[in-house]
Amino acid sequence: MSAVSLRSICAAALVFGVMLRLTPEGSAKRIAAMCASCALVLMLVNLVGQTDIYDYALDIARYRSAAEKIGLDAQSANDAMSRPVIERECEEYIMDKARYLGVELRAVDVEVRWSKEGVWVPCGAVMYIDSQNTATHRLSELIEAELGVAAEDQEWIIEGTDR
Repeated sequence: MSAVSLRSICAAALVFGVMLRLTPEGSAKRIAAMCASCALVLMLVNLVGQTDIYDYALDIARYRSAAEKIGLDAQSANDAMSRPVIERECEEYIMDKARYLGVELRAVDVEVRWSKEGVWVPCGAVMYIDSQNTATHRLSELIEAELGVAAEDQEWIIEGTDR
């Protein structure tokens, strides 16, 4: 299909719509509407007559391919926002911050919940450490400030002791 022909049909429809809106009621308006309708029908028939069936099939194949790509992109975006991905990214973030601060963090488990905005957000974290020091307090502050997990929703478990 020729994009120029489609554009010209759309432009003609707009011009005819404006023309009909400005035409006074009565026989003049009915005649103008009939002429505009005939012109648009002739343009469409001409467009269909110009269309090569092979080109039409190629266009359909291109549109299907584009639709599949859009679907795959949407699935990929959905997968990126899935619960395990968000949990893993938050856990990696905490581990990186712990390394940066010098906290000996053995493991971390992050809990997420579904928010009203339609995304997974962290709501709790359990950190497994060898011993607690001032750096763990700083890490707790960072987790609260940057991930939004309140200090009371963070659990620090010192390995080798009971909770």
